[in-house]
Amino acid sequence: VMPITAHPAFNKAAAYYGVELITVPVGPSGMVDPQELASYIRADTVAIVGSSPTFPHGTIDPIKELSEIAYSRGIGMHVDACLGGFIVPFMADAGFPNAPVVDFRLRGVTTISCDTHKYGFAPKGTSTILYATKKLRSYQFFTTAAWPGGIYCSPGASGSKAGNVIAGTWASMISFGRQGYVDSCRQIVSTREKVYKAFCCTPGIEILGTPTASVLSFTSSEFDIYALNDILKKKGWMLNPLQYPVGLQFSMTLLQTHEGVAERFIDDVRGGIAVLRKENEDRKKQGLAPRTSANSATMYGSQQRIPDRNILDMVMTLYLNGYYETHHAVKRVK
Repeated sequence: VMPITAHPAFNKAAAYYGVELITVPVGPSGMVDPQELASYIRADTVAIVGSSPTFPHGTIDPIKELSEIAYSRGIGMHVDACLGGFIVPFMADAGFPNAPVVDFRLRGVTTISCDTHKYGFAPKGTSTILYATKKLRSYQFFTTAAWPGGIYCSPGASGSKAGNVIAGTWASMISFGRQGYVDSCRQIVSTREKVYKAFCCTPGIEILGTPTASVLSFTSSEFDIYALNDILKKKGWMLNPLQYPVGLQFSMTLLQTHEGVAERFIDDVRGGIAVLRKENEDRKKQGLAPRTSANSATMYGSQQRIPDRNILDMVMTLYLNGYYETHHAVKRVK
């Protein structure tokens, strides 16, 4: 059982392993209501999920309350800290007093995932999963002593792993050190707060969710938010388009903490808003309806109006098949 905002990797795992996945809606805050999530738990529920933070809105789920629910029901509680694993744990030391506790100090938390390649500044391919107990971790292992090729053991589903990325991750972590991660956390979260405060007083856009760490998302009911995304792309900004509800997501990094960068982003957003407002005023003078996210003419906006999402699943499958297609002519041997 998980909030609808949890990462689709859980959908992927459920599809692979035949586990029924139950998703719970979230409110305007972007947080799942713990009691509503508890109402979805059944006798055959094995685990619940909370994010720290969610990718779409940067909201940290009420992990403490979810942990108590899991503990009282005797089921697993997974904290997805893939995005915030090197931000949230350092927020208190970085001077953010309201930093939530999202780890094994909570008695109901049984597993935590954390990506080292995001704010750990390490190479990809070294994501981690942490277990509350050795017994629980042992279920990840596979061993067989009956193979003619000899005894075989493997620590996880991925099998062999390249040693160079492990060495690269070790080097990154040693180089940054704990204080380095505290410092980067302070810079990144402070930058996100600066942009958040600016957007809160910017007419035309609304903040999505309850941003806590490094992520900020926003939308607009006045103009087409995807059209704003197109304007920002031309200025060098690459934001993530969201759906349900529509919006744009920005994961702040150390790059945005450099002097003047956040201010330039704020100015570019406000400049784009001015352009879109002028366009809608011109449309109104011509007797046309204003262009909003609801009637977006952009490709990303148009796909959201397709009611049968299975159609898009098929399109994405066709794309992936095309990605792997070699188109090599086969020469037959007589």
